[in-house]
Amino acid sequence: MSNYISNALKYYKNYKRVSKLRKKGAKIGKNVVICKGCKFDSPEKLTIGDNVYIGNNFYANCIGGLTICTGTLISYNCTIMTYNHDYKEDLFMPYGLSNIYKEVIIKERVWIGINVNIAGGVVIEENSVIGMGTTVAKRIPAGSIFAGGRFLSEREEKRLQIIRTTYEN
Repeated sequence: MSNYISNALKYYKNYKRVSKLRKKGAKIGKNVVICKGCKFDSPEKLTIGDNVYIGNNFYANCIGGLTICTGTLISYNCTIMTYNHDYKEDLFMPYGLSNIYKEVIIKERVWIGINVNIAGGVVIEENSVIGMGTTVAKRIPAGSIFAGGRFLSEREEKRLQIIRTTYEN
């Protein structure tokens, strides 16, 4: 009985977190789980697809735009920044007062490991895996496994087709 109550309470708390983001202008699909301790700045620029899981203590500054597509899993303690200070501005050191805004797009069926940092302007293509503790500052091609700042492998297209077919049915 207590397990049932615990699960019901988790569901209710998740429902409240998702509802609160929707009220602030975020576009959020079905079956989205947003765990405790997650923070989204500028949620009106946030779009989340269906069947997405976002782990504890996730932080995203969405002011430049953030899209997380269907079937993505983001583990805990991850950070996504969609803006940065303009370090080329000469008025102040080490950076200027203006900001540079760049959208982050995470495509379908991406798995992002623990403690991953994602910089503005990044696109992570479908069926990719980002290993724990990685900082992503460039485009990740479809079907890649990227960890420690380097590509570990690229998945074969045939396997990706099997995954797509299984997922869609």
